[in-house]
Amino acid sequence: MNPKRHSPGTQSGTTLIEVLVAVVVLSIGLLGIAGLQLSALRNTQGAYERSAAVILANSLAERMAADRAQAIAGAYNMAMGGCTGPGGGSLAGVNLTAWSTEIKQMLGDSGCGSVNCAAGLCVVTIQWQDRGGEARADMTAQMAMEVRLQ
Repeated sequence: MNPKRHSPGTQSGTTLIEVLVAVVVLSIGLLGIAGLQLSALRNTQGAYERSAAVILANSLAERMAADRAQAIAGAYNMAMGGCTGPGGGSLAGVNLTAWSTEIKQMLGDSGCGSVNCAAGLCVVTIQWQDRGGEARADMTAQMAMEVRLQ
């Protein structure tokens, strides 16, 4: 039994070029995975913000349903500009101030809400600066919900 001898022209093992190609292919794959991870994190943040907006709109809808007469009378109407509640004094004022504070806590300082009630139909609108799915700094997200009080 003779051990097999290698002639000078045959190759044994890998060359440096093959190792370099393998490292380049692996690096491209890892960069792709990192990009997917970053995209997933952005989308998760955007989904959280949209879910928070729905929860906040439902919260105010329940408060208005509990104070139905004042909501129908327009006591819950609030324009988008101020982004702070009207303050205490009435139950509607207390509810709107607490709601505005909750918007700021859950959606950041750019969060703002408005309510427009007419003929028993209220439209609750929430706006905020989107920090999630869009990379642009000027992206404003908005969610509106209709609430029937009659």
